[in-house]
Amino acid sequence: AFFHLSIHFNIHLNGNIVIEMVDRVISVGAIFMVGFFMLSGFVLQYHYRETDFSDKNNLKKFYRKRFFCIYPAYFVFLMIIFSFRLSFPDTLPKVFAILGCEFFCLQTFFPTTFNICGNGGTWFISVMVFLYFLFPLISIILKLRP
Repeated sequence: AFFHLSIHFNIHLNGNIVIEMVDRVISVGAIFMVGFFMLSGFVLQYHYRETDFSDKNNLKKFYRKRFFCIYPAYFVFLMIIFSFRLSFPDTLPKVFAILGCEFFCLQTFFPTTFNICGNGGTWFISVMVFLYFLFPLISIILKLRP
């Protein structure tokens, strides 16, 4: 929160009190992102450590819970961005071309599409969906270890 506040302080009030600290944090920002993914994976594995994902019912329950946790809000956001893009007819062919990519959360695999739809920040959701997809398989493999 302090990091976010300091960025806005510097942008809107021309402040430079914390600019050096902000520059340092931004320069290592990817570390925090990787840490977040690692922590999320740890929490998921801890929570589902006793779950047998070879049972189709458990697998369906896991995917259903993840889907309804992420996708409804993502879909609403996608429709808002798409509606906004309708007011810029010159970009519509590109937006229509990548709509499937955005709809199925595949934009992480096509980084050149990030700025076409004005929805570049959703790469994060795309990575989360991919990792949720892999999680049961990774969990099964980890349980096979002695």
